[in-house]
Amino acid sequence: MLKADLHTHTYFSPDSITSPEKYVQTCLERSINCVAVTDHSSIGGALAVEKLASFRVIIGEEAAFYPSHANMNVYNPPDYENTLASMTGIQKKRLAEGLWVDGEGMVIDTWLDDHSGKSGIVSKGNVTTMAEHIPGYGRVVWYMDDGYAGQRDDKTQFFTERSNPRVFLLVQERRDGIVAVFAEFLEVEVLAGVHIDRVLRESKRNGWPAPDYVVYDGAAPALGGELKRAKLKAKPVRCKIEDGVDELRGWVGPDKNGVRKVIVHPRCQFVRWEMGSYVYDDKGVPMDAFNHTIDALRYGVWYRSHGPSQNVKVMAPGMDGQKRQEIDERVADIMAKVREKYENALIG
Repeated sequence: MLKADLHTHTYFSPDSITSPEKYVQTCLERSINCVAVTDHSSIGGALAVEKLASFRVIIGEEAAFYPSHANMNVYNPPDYENTLASMTGIQKKRLAEGLWVDGEGMVIDTWLDDHSGKSGIVSKGNVTTMAEHIPGYGRVVWYMDDGYAGQRDDKTQFFTERSNPRVFLLVQERRDGIVAVFAEFLEVEVLAGVHIDRVLRESKRNGWPAPDYVVYDGAAPALGGELKRAKLKAKPVRCKIEDGVDELRGWVGPDKNGVRKVIVHPRCQFVRWEMGSYVYDDKGVPMDAFNHTIDALRYGVWYRSHGPSQNVKVMAPGMDGQKRQEIDERVADIMAKVREKYENALIG
């Protein structure tokens, strides 16, 4: 017998204090075997519940929308119409154009996750099994965001808000211009060299080729050193957050032909979760939380669009290039020794 509740919230909504764990426990206690998790402007709670639940979970979202174009309202005064005409972004789409726009407050507001999980259903959004790696159809590249500290939630296995995991996104840059994210690897409290080796091993085990190059934040020279020690081509990138976000929005959203240039495989749960959880704070500034896979993506698409940045080297005032290189090499040597001790300790 089907017992369903098709409008529910977790603490990913401002009007709920229910954790995903408590949510699943309550459903089991009440013999509910089908739910739709419909948090306000986020699918983070729905994805967390889906990981925990043994019953059917429908990933939903509650979002306000405006169903009519402004010029359809004959009572709008002229000055109000002028105000609408001057709007941009989400406000323009909703208030002036009467379009449904997902995720109020979402930073990457062009993202659409409409993957149903059912075979034969073609996604019109960014999440699709068509993002699977296709041999010979484009080079494999890694998009990276460096990090180290943090922890996972014991039950959901998502990282906590204050965590800063290191991210590897495995991407196929296809001949048709599409960037297909087909795998993700995130870790905390793991040395960069160890993490790189793990991703290489997993790639080999799955039959994925080693990357042609790796795009990473140019503010992390020690990471660049570790990539070079692994004989990987390292491509450092620096860009302002707002510039990178604008660039990523354009790649994620549909072009004039309805084509989205960034697609993501459904298995990439962290990318999907962070896209729905990366929001603006009360001051209109992107929060520094749940943005790690997004940072890796913005580095990657920025490099695709603009090539290597001209100001990727970070140095103290008065430090010449030779001195900077010496320091970078020393940092890389120290990290290699730490890595060696770490691996020896594991063997011991």
